[in-house]
Amino acid sequence: MSFNQFNNIAPVNSLGRAPNETVTRSKHFQLGQLDSLGLPLLCSLLFIVLYLAWKSRRTALPPGPSTRFPFWGRLKFSERKWEDFTELAKKYGPVFHYRDGQTNYVVLNSADAIFDLLNKHSRIYSDRPQAYVSNMLGQNKTAFRTRSDSRFFHVHRRMFNDAMGPRSVHEHFPLLEKLRIRLLSQLLSKPHDFIEHIKMSAGSAVLKMAYGYDVRTKDDDFLVSIMRYVRVTSTYGGLGTWAVDHYPFLKYMPRGFPGTSYRKFVEEFPAKHNKILHQTTDWVKAEMAAGRAVPSFVSKQLSDRVDNQDEEQEDHVRHAAAGMYLGAADTTPGVMMTFFLCMTLFPESQRRAQEEIDRVIGKDRLPVMADRDDLPYVNALIKECLRWHPVAPLGLVHSVTEDDDYNGMLIPKGSTIIANLWGLSKDEQVYPDPWKFKPERYIADSNSTPQMDPREWVFGFGRRICPGQYFAEASLFISIASTLAMFDISKAVDSDGKVIVPDGLYGGGTTSLPLPFECRILPRNDVMVEMVSLLTAK
Repeated sequence: MSFNQFNNIAPVNSLGRAPNETVTRSKHFQLGQLDSLGLPLLCSLLFIVLYLAWKSRRTALPPGPSTRFPFWGRLKFSERKWEDFTELAKKYGPVFHYRDGQTNYVVLNSADAIFDLLNKHSRIYSDRPQAYVSNMLGQNKTAFRTRSDSRFFHVHRRMFNDAMGPRSVHEHFPLLEKLRIRLLSQLLSKPHDFIEHIKMSAGSAVLKMAYGYDVRTKDDDFLVSIMRYVRVTSTYGGLGTWAVDHYPFLKYMPRGFPGTSYRKFVEEFPAKHNKILHQTTDWVKAEMAAGRAVPSFVSKQLSDRVDNQDEEQEDHVRHAAAGMYLGAADTTPGVMMTFFLCMTLFPESQRRAQEEIDRVIGKDRLPVMADRDDLPYVNALIKECLRWHPVAPLGLVHSVTEDDDYNGMLIPKGSTIIANLWGLSKDEQVYPDPWKFKPERYIADSNSTPQMDPREWVFGFGRRICPGQYFAEASLFISIASTLAMFDISKAVDSDGKVIVPDGLYGGGTTSLPLPFECRILPRNDVMVEMVSLLTAK
């Protein structure tokens, strides 16, 4: 029977008889009408079914703002998303949901929600969402972006723990104590360039530890090369930077199709990016071959290889070392910049820390790592700098590997999980008077118990906790304690004698640093100046 013959068959009623009037109408129903009406009707029905399925599933999701179009809509946020999320939490509660394109996001805005999911349920909340362009740059091979079930994740964690875990971090103390002399000397000679000195000091420490490379100037080729790698990665490789991250089908669209501007980038930059990674490890290999290599993360890992031709192992080393610099590029400098800002704005806290240093150590030597446990207020001041404005206000996003139920709310498999650390830092239930700089909040006395140590959340959660935490803490202590011992930091004065008060504003982005500000940095006594000058000359 041909398809046209179906047009002449009358529909039957429940008794099996064909009504005449129905037969009459069917004679006028043409195949062309079916073609013109059938496809739109089918699409409409499909959309309704999908919408109802989406809506029924959505009723179990955490509450949250809706987009105009359920499958394609996007919400607009400011550059400082953490402030937007804190406001939305007031309306929707500590756990809320939204969609961006085709991606589910669940935002955690309370200490309970953050610790319940990311720590207690870390087995299923330790994955990372994948971004197409980021993966093309090789970021899925670094410890920060790799999947939790990948070989890279487990190999890198083991490497990092061996290199700078709690049992090995002390091996780097002499390096940190040596490099802080260079920082103090630079602050003495050019105090107005303190931000540049901070960044160079942090970068030098990581490059020395990772590659055994000694950076001497800000224009050093090795430093410039690795900084270019970080800049490209952070600017173009972030999650959600490109439309293809929100609409994965764009991976299959031809060049010129709306939303495919990423294609030009992925055709040009990954090769350049990979070249930088090879250059850094190739330099170490050349130093090893010439017998000049100093102990470093890369040289140790390469020398430990059973098979010198093991390219996979070398690839692990290459990306692990790059991950070290990625992790420290903005974080340690960001905390140091917050320290200088807060010492400028809150001189009483600075004086109290200096009094402790003078009392415990004296005024004729610099602090060393062995002094850390004897300086409780200095340690508390560092904690308050970590809390005051988290360098990564939204942390590093997680992804859940299974559907999960949290307090009756569905968190779908594959959702991107965001911890609003900035909101936590300003939560009055956790930190009373959150807008006050109060290092003493972490020190127990007869009238109060210490408030939550920000190190419990600022370095990450569960299996994704920062592998460089112990190295970062040591670096911050030696740099901040030495700066307090050596200098007075105060508000700058302009040419008319007017005091310049920093506005205390921070930029947006994945990492949030203080916007440029001025301060006055003066040595506290001549003994320290002479000592640093002598140590620098050596």
